[in-house]
Amino acid sequence: MSADEQRAAKNRNAAAFARPCSDNGSTHVWEQAQAGLTKREFFAAMALQGILANVDDARYEDAATDAVNYADALMVELERGES
Repeated sequence: MSADEQRAAKNRNAAAFARPCSDNGSTHVWEQAQAGLTKREFFAAMALQGILANVDDARYEDAATDAVNYADALMVELERGES
């Protein structure tokens, strides 16, 4: 997969919701606002949890950056498997 294809996959999946709520036609603002985390946010949170659980002296900035990089790599790999 080329770098352009990887960027496209990341952008396509970054905005997709990991656990979307169904559109039930509700007029309640609080129900409409609960669309969930994006796939990128969800994957990054799971990666960060694993990183922090297995490192004694992690620098939080580095751990957060690494988690986002893992999430991006996972989305690219998932896209590759779907095509």
